[in-house]
Amino acid sequence: MARPRLAPTQIVSTLDQAAIIFDGDRELRQQLRGSRELSRFWREIQAAGPPPDRRVDLLKRSIRLTPGIAPRLFDCLKHCSQVLGLEAPIDVFCQQDPHRNAFVAPSRDGHILMIFTSALLDTLDDGELCSIIGHELGHVIFDHHALRPLMAFSGDDRLAPVDAMRLYAWLRYAELTADRVGLLCCDDFDTAISAEFKMASGLSNPRFFGNLREATRQYTLLQGDEFEMLEEDWFSTHPYSPLRIRALDLFQQSRTFKKMRGQSGAGGLSDREMERQVASVVDLMNPTVLSERTTGRRETREFLVYGGVEVAMADERISRSELRAIERLVGKGSVAEHIDEARAMSEDERGDVLLELQKVLRVKLSLSRRRKLIEDLTAIAWADRRIHDQEREALYWLAQGLQVDSVFVDEALARPDGALD
Repeated sequence: MARPRLAPTQIVSTLDQAAIIFDGDRELRQQLRGSRELSRFWREIQAAGPPPDRRVDLLKRSIRLTPGIAPRLFDCLKHCSQVLGLEAPIDVFCQQDPHRNAFVAPSRDGHILMIFTSALLDTLDDGELCSIIGHELGHVIFDHHALRPLMAFSGDDRLAPVDAMRLYAWLRYAELTADRVGLLCCDDFDTAISAEFKMASGLSNPRFFGNLREATRQYTLLQGDEFEMLEEDWFSTHPYSPLRIRALDLFQQSRTFKKMRGQSGAGGLSDREMERQVASVVDLMNPTVLSERTTGRRETREFLVYGGVEVAMADERISRSELRAIERLVGKGSVAEHIDEARAMSEDERGDVLLELQKVLRVKLSLSRRRKLIEDLTAIAWADRRIHDQEREALYWLAQGLQVDSVFVDEALARPDGALD
């Protein structure tokens, strides 16, 4: 299987990466790299070749900063490089922008390209800059750019929503790893949350800054049973600020962080407990389906059975040829029991089962695979060589629940011999 592209020159650091990385970052990255469902996209990424180097565009549209122009900024860069054992040269650019932000990208010649907006450089002090610089360097050290090309396929019909959700969840997990590197560089939790507070709130005037540790308490509001995450949360590239602050708070209480600061005898959370609590924090933004191991195979089989019966009984009777068509779709095995169960249900009961199956399959299957399910079910309608209006309406309803357009149903019904050849 084709593997993700790496930067032409690997960035070397003496940082203990195994100790710093968030477990969710490492585990989900391994899943994405080894996913059979994503292998086709990796092959397309490999075939496309390396992305263009951003340096030329940055030289055209940004101001390149030097130690002579921004000595304090470069003092911060030097400090962070020393903390992380990083020797790669860093090219720094400033872009005029009223929003506070920073970006980083590896270059083909082994340089690190770091971009700051003017608003960020204007409002952060040296310690806060070290936190942001460390965060960005963390992305480079942990090679978080290697999986970024997958983002180009996030809206592809061939990509199942659940795989897109995993990709976005990994992006959020990668931010937590980078936050830990930022904390190492500024070496002060209050400074790190001050930087995050300025970035998230837009405030910078000192009169608004009191006990910023109170920001960690906002997380408890997101834990309440009355708080419901929206579907858009699943496709966010960054964790919400209260979650990031809470996750970083847990890390700064860990034995790992204390040991790295030379406080090995100071106690603290065990790594296992810290990672468990951090996982529960970021899990608030994840759909339940991400914690399930199933690929949707069982739900697909059940949908074909119940959906097949729904189509077959649309004209209030089920023929022998329609039963054989269902068996051809899902195999005989134990399917007879499921067919009998589906037939014994009322229309409303069967509809409730199908609604639950549709809800799961919309997430677990790509649009192309959901279309194939509907195409397969047209074989049931064609089993007696005649399409009844009720059967067509049943197929429309099944397709709608899978977010498949009714036009596709009409097209599939126009090729009756295509589904089971």
